[in-house]
Amino acid sequence: MKNFDEWNEVKKEVDKKEKILKFNQRDIFFINVGQNIGYEQNGVGDKFLRPVLILKKFNKRFFLGVLLSSKSKNNPFYYKIGEDSFAILSQVRTFDAKRLNYFVKRLNENKFFEVVEKISKLLPKRESGLSSNFVEESISQNNNNFKLYNSNQRDIKVGKNVVIVNPSNLYECFLDDNVFVGPFCEIQKGVKIGKNTRIQSHTFICELVTIGKNCFIGHGVMFVNDLFSEGGPSGDSSKWKETIIKDNVSIGSNATILPVRICENVVIGAGSVVTKDITKSGIYAGNPAKKLRDI
Repeated sequence: MKNFDEWNEVKKEVDKKEKILKFNQRDIFFINVGQNIGYEQNGVGDKFLRPVLILKKFNKRFFLGVLLSSKSKNNPFYYKIGEDSFAILSQVRTFDAKRLNYFVKRLNENKFFEVVEKISKLLPKRESGLSSNFVEESISQNNNNFKLYNSNQRDIKVGKNVVIVNPSNLYECFLDDNVFVGPFCEIQKGVKIGKNTRIQSHTFICELVTIGKNCFIGHGVMFVNDLFSEGGPSGDSSKWKETIIKDNVSIGSNATILPVRICENVVIGAGSVVTKDITKSGIYAGNPAKKLRDI
């Protein structure tokens, strides 16, 4: 039986508190969380205490936090952040700073942002429009409001041992076993990347691109699916064209790949522009790219 009457007496004392403890993002405090309803987490002891990780400081009196537990459960909403310490991802709420009882420690930055990412993935995303691919924030700067879209990964399918380095923006694509994606990349929906392929930083892979196994895509490689055949970008995806890169293809940095098919065992030199299908293995370079020699 929950003792709401006892908590009400403690709550009255907490509300009278005049000295407010200072706090910051990443801090862990024990707080007077209280006696709550149903499956909401409760505090323990005569002060109804429970630890909380501060996710966002709104001001010196108000913050967003996630409640912590010393015990793990066979539950996807429990995420380990330290020895005998688990963030309960489903127990996120706002708190008044009067509830702060005593400071425990500050969580290291890497683990903190792991928790933030885990929580953000629980939130629904739009199925269409720009905000389905990015996390949107409203920002006020110099008395002007603007929207900031933060890159993320959404609805991707991955094999074993895949590595993605943030910040990168990937959505509705497939990465097979052992694929590596460096930072500042965008990989759009429908893209398929084969086993053991490496995508280096600052690369853009648009829709309708398929890349085979054991390929290397250098830094800043740009794939194109729209040839501007009507004098500018086409919003009609039925007019876009596909690109297929077969196995064992290496593409040098800053190359541009128009909608083409490239056969197995090909090297594309840095800065090249590939405008036509490549049907014979070899080393290609230039604008437009031409075969220089056999491998």
